[in-house]
Amino acid sequence: MLAIILGSGLSKFSNHFEIIEKTSFSEFLNIEYQPINGHLREIHIAKYNGKEFVIISGRLHYYEGYSFAQISKPLAFSIQKHGIKKFIITSICGALAKHIKIGEWVDIDTVVALPTVCQAVIQQSNTKTTKGNTYAFHQGPSYGTLSEYKMMHYLGASTIGMSVLPEAKYLKEKGVHFEIKTLPICQYFPFDTLCEPCHEEVLDIANLGVEKLVTKIKTTLNNIK
Repeated sequence: MLAIILGSGLSKFSNHFEIIEKTSFSEFLNIEYQPINGHLREIHIAKYNGKEFVIISGRLHYYEGYSFAQISKPLAFSIQKHGIKKFIITSICGALAKHIKIGEWVDIDTVVALPTVCQAVIQQSNTKTTKGNTYAFHQGPSYGTLSEYKMMHYLGASTIGMSVLPEAKYLKEKGVHFEIKTLPICQYFPFDTLCEPCHEEVLDIANLGVEKLVTKIKTTLNNIK
């Protein structure tokens, strides 16, 4: 079965599918968490063309004070209860490269962590130029500086954000197949202006991205035998 993890502001994605079951994070998390606008923090069993799949609507974040282990709990629950074989991790991000367009989904090949991005990029690329698009994880909660973003760009990162890494790390360690798709909500390149979108702006762009994501996921489901 397929599961998709929804990033900030993407909760309306669930409205495009038949939802046959809902499970709140509170049913399997033994921790208190605060609600965030745009994150339902529920696990849905959805159906499309007779095929069932899982939607993890909302996530916990490292910048909220949660550990990587706590952040991965919804994934572990989904694997154990529903036998998930593949995850699609989604998020919003900032763009660090000229070819990245605001509001257009980007497929990510490599995830690196700050502040060790230099070492991580070299390890990932085996001292050669990194291929594809690289997502740089920023722990947050504040945005970075233009100098930091410019450095990330020159080290090979094409996008930057405050999620993805905990889930990707967990799934890689468990040997579970996953893909990463991220939605740029601002463009930092060529690093002459620091854009810091408010949460409402993030939601506006995310709502536009939902329609494109729905099309992508429906195509993926149609291709599952």
